Amino acid sequence: MKLASTLFRKMSLALPQAVVHHRALSAFTESLQAEHAGHIVEWETQVRNWELNHALPCPYDLPEQSKSSCYWNINGFILTIIFRK
Repeated sequence: MKLASTLFRKMSLALPQAVVHHRALSAFTESLQAEHAGHIVEWETQVRNWELNHALPCPYDLPEQSKSSCYWNINGFILTIIFRK
């Protein structure tokens, strides 16, 4: 019985946070689609091509010389975003 109450308590805490994260991801995705639609289409094409042929450069990897990063501290959480130069 203790397992059930522990799981219920943890789910009660996790579900509201899942809603917050889902809303943040949705807003972020909509913003990207509105402001960078061409880049998204290009990147999705690179991903599809790479999934068919792993000899192509992996679109998930960035060479070190082309990386630039930005850090934010939001309510105690560190968000790191890596950009292509």
